[in-house]
Amino acid sequence: ALSEFSIDILHPPCYNKAWEGFYMKMTFDDAVKFFKSCSKEELQRVSEVILSMISGEASTTNELMVKEREIVCPECGSVHWVRNGHSPTGIQHYKCKDCGKAFSSTTNTILQNTHMPLSTWKKYIECMVVGMSIRKTAEVCDLNKDTVFLWRHKILDAIEKILDKQKMEGKIEADETFFRVSYKGNHSKSTTFVMPREPHKRGNSVHKRGLSRDQVCVPCAIAGKVSVGKVASLGNASIKALRYVFDGKFEEGSVLTTDGKRGYEDVAAANGATAISASDRKYVQKINSYHSLLKRFMYGFRGVSTKYLNNYLTWHNLITFVGQSISEFKSMVPKTAFTLPMYERLSDISCRSNLPVAA
Repeated sequence: ALSEFSIDILHPPCYNKAWEGFYMKMTFDDAVKFFKSCSKEELQRVSEVILSMISGEASTTNELMVKEREIVCPECGSVHWVRNGHSPTGIQHYKCKDCGKAFSSTTNTILQNTHMPLSTWKKYIECMVVGMSIRKTAEVCDLNKDTVFLWRHKILDAIEKILDKQKMEGKIEADETFFRVSYKGNHSKSTTFVMPREPHKRGNSVHKRGLSRDQVCVPCAIAGKVSVGKVASLGNASIKALRYVFDGKFEEGSVLTTDGKRGYEDVAAANGATAISASDRKYVQKINSYHSLLKRFMYGFRGVSTKYLNNYLTWHNLITFVGQSISEFKSMVPKTAFTLPMYERLSDISCRSNLPVAA
């Protein structure tokens, strides 16, 4: 039986846009030969992973959450607590010594009330980091595809809260790009959603010439490795829409370079920056390149619903400009997504507005 044993190993083919993972089959004999070539330290790491999988616990991930978050009682804020065992999925439980409230290391995070072991979440992160499709991820993690989709947006919502705190400084380039309004995922049988127009076939272009309310405006800006992109309005962006995206994002004394669109001077003045209109396109090459990479990234998903567009903008900003390796992303994403105080229910994700409400 052992000679027929096989191991699935995930290989990211390359680190660009929305990649698709693939599998290499390894026999048991091949695995033995591979392990014989490993060092003692590497074998120790492999044994820890295997023991974690056998026990049904992802101990390293759980320890990470305990170290990264200051454990306090969510009911009274007390730091006086005692350990109170583990859940069947390996999550550490606590009990407050002051109010008697029981809680866990995942209380008020996106992992709250999860029925899956942390090892499954960790495997899911690995699939997500290499851009694996929802169906392929569901197959690898043995999950329902709807669960995979909801987990994706839980994680991206948490990462978006982290990236929103970043500020840009120095020379900043800004411009808008546009996406067609999409109601993908909203079905005619829904009791809460009414389609405001006739359905469009996937891949069709906008039916109205020029800018119209059939398009979503996404103001974007980039400075160094920090980038911002957020859904602001339908059609052309107003000053209100630009300020919704950029207020609080610029360090005082920065220089905002744009193509001369009205409104950026007001945005710059409100944020302590200086606005410069670039008559030569070479002064806004970086933001133009950003838009090109963004369109290519979005194409890999074969259409994104407008109500989820912000999350995919966050995903693009994370993988394109942070400049980290895949292994660094695998460790960084749990640190941000799993430890951030943020509890989301299913309704918080699926029932968000279909159209931008900022402006």
